[in-house]
Amino acid sequence: MRSFRSTSGGYGRRLLFEEREFDEIATQELRSAGCLPSAPEAIRIDRFVERRFGCTVEYQDMGEDVLGATLFNNDGSVRGVVVALHLETETADRLFRSTVAHEAGHGLLHSSLFIVDPAQADFRIDNADFKSGRIMCRSGDVKPGQGRGYDGRWWEYQANRMIGSLLLPRPLVMLAVKELLEKTSITNSPNLPAQRRDRAIAAIANVFQVNPVVSQIRLDEILPQNSGQMEF
Repeated sequence: MRSFRSTSGGYGRRLLFEEREFDEIATQELRSAGCLPSAPEAIRIDRFVERRFGCTVEYQDMGEDVLGATLFNNDGSVRGVVVALHLETETADRLFRSTVAHEAGHGLLHSSLFIVDPAQADFRIDNADFKSGRIMCRSGDVKPGQGRGYDGRWWEYQANRMIGSLLLPRPLVMLAVKELLEKTSITNSPNLPAQRRDRAIAAIANVFQVNPVVSQIRLDEILPQNSGQMEF
């Protein structure tokens, strides 16, 4: 992770993570919290929040279109994770899981931005309330795979990137689709044939209890489609 002053967008300080760091951070944090299974299964993201941040996920009516919020103490530590009251219903369970993972992403990646210190005063974003130490996330903010159509709101892109890394850990996804993979003839690297991709997407969604779109985006990150080029 690197931190630098942004000269555009009016956001002041900016944090930059390399793509590999999202998976590395998520896997390490899940393992440290005792929430990384040894075999493919749904991640207990609510339990992870409780163990990692020392708080339970709470339900609140936060107003129209707000799905969740992460609450920070003055030292940057997380004091609460809140999700919209309507996500408590069974039909919203998978959206609940994505929202909690998004908020956990803010907690893991952005705590330093909420430390009360004069040096942090130049960081300004439109969905953060620094007086009460919270970042509010609307339905338009929680978008797994937001790299497609990334709108420049880097803090939300980063939290969205963590949805896949937390709910679909790379090692477990590879185990879940192991029987569908082939070895390429020259490099002997794993490859998912195009005709098996839909089966893999459905299997991942079912095993890890995520929406199919989340499953597809994560699979494309881990095992990119060949895009019509020759397979080796």
